[in-house]
Amino acid sequence: MLVILRSVKLFKVKFEDVRKAYVYFGFNEEVVVLLRYFHPTNPLGNYYFPILNFVMGLEYNPKLSIDNIGNLDLVTKLGYRKLINSLPEWMLANNETIKLKKQILNKVPSLFEMSRYVFQKSLQKFHNIKDCNQFVKVAESLSRLPSVLKNNICQELPIYFDESVS
Repeated sequence: MLVILRSVKLFKVKFEDVRKAYVYFGFNEEVVVLLRYFHPTNPLGNYYFPILNFVMGLEYNPKLSIDNIGNLDLVTKLGYRKLINSLPEWMLANNETIKLKKQILNKVPSLFEMSRYVFQKSLQKFHNIKDCNQFVKVAESLSRLPSVLKNNICQELPIYFDESVS
């Protein structure tokens, strides 16, 4: 994961990188990190068809089903949203499921979701946290924070720990 995180800062992420990571790892943190740094271009021609085929293949992933899409963490939702939104509307015109997913993903995240993510990143930066175990220990040590909030903060940990936040 650290190799991927460092690489995306040095090299432009291409769709082929995302696709290969998916083949190797499945739809997990590595693919989400690549999607975060993937910036689709807007050329004409056959550029969109590999992305469309990839998105259609993701339809068989239960993690990305309509019923489960609301349970994804904020960063994963944003990565999947970027992928779906990189396709022109006319390509999705006949696919009601993807159009519905697009509507769900384009809704503004709740204030609670956004604040949890910002709080996690701030905690990570302030305490110079490098991994999940360290994050949980620091969160548990926050004596003035109610247990309910500590549990919620630790439920959806940051999916990667960026060394640049220190």
